[in-house]
Amino acid sequence: MSATPDPRYPGNPSLPREVRDKILSTFRHTLNLFKESKIDDCLIGCDFILKMDPRFTPARQLMEKAKNPAADVDVAVLETVVAETPTRQERVASVETDRLLVRAAESFNARDFDAAIAAAEGVLKVLPGNHNATEILEKARRKKDAQPQFEVARQRAMAALDGHRMGEAKAALDKMRSLDAEHPAVSLLERRDDDAGRGRRVHQSGIRAASPARGGDRERAGERAGERPGRSLARFPFARRQRLDGGAADRLPSADVRPARRIERESVEPVGRRRLPGR
Repeated sequence: MSATPDPRYPGNPSLPREVRDKILSTFRHTLNLFKESKIDDCLIGCDFILKMDPRFTPARQLMEKAKNPAADVDVAVLETVVAETPTRQERVASVETDRLLVRAAESFNARDFDAAIAAAEGVLKVLPGNHNATEILEKARRKKDAQPQFEVARQRAMAALDGHRMGEAKAALDKMRSLDAEHPAVSLLERRDDDAGRGRRVHQSGIRAASPARGGDRERAGERAGERPGRSLARFPFARRQRLDGGAADRLPSADVRPARRIERESVEPVGRRRLPGR
């Protein structure tokens, strides 16, 4: 067995490493017994440690404190002794907990909340009260519990966007953000909402541009077409025909003007009705 001295060990440094580790782990357990007010068990633990290493001062001090609560012994200082001299098993466990903690964080970021919860619980079994593991565990449980409500809000938002009910869609999106703002569906539906808003504005501007001219707009449109304001050539087909023949667009026919074909029929007497000479 190895007997490499450990300057941090508060006892006989020449003891084998396995013995030193056993003493440290036993002392940690004995400290927990003292904090739980199990004084008799604490005294048994201290006695066991001192038999293995009579030079282990922290066990002697803890025994004195257990026998006399008024003794000038700071238990918090004894706890730092254990914290600063981890056993080999604790060092191995520390490496494993680091891996579990990284796995928990990665699983949480990948939204695999079940895996994140399992890894965080694994860390807390070895290191009770670990801040990072506790934080990941609480967040993962909260996100997982909110998923059913989030899915209901997502379905409502999609149906509202499909039906162009923008107020209802906005309310559903707000609910999604309150439950899980980092969910990918939130950003996707936000883009759909923005696209729908832009499409609605373009449609409304197109309707305004295509609406018919009114009042002065119609009059100005007539001037651009060559008409005189206030008079429409659509009511005077003959005047429109004159314009096409090169006449004045605004000269209207007088009342005694008759079409040429009618004049010819009235001035020519039918052949069958002519009188013969001598009759």
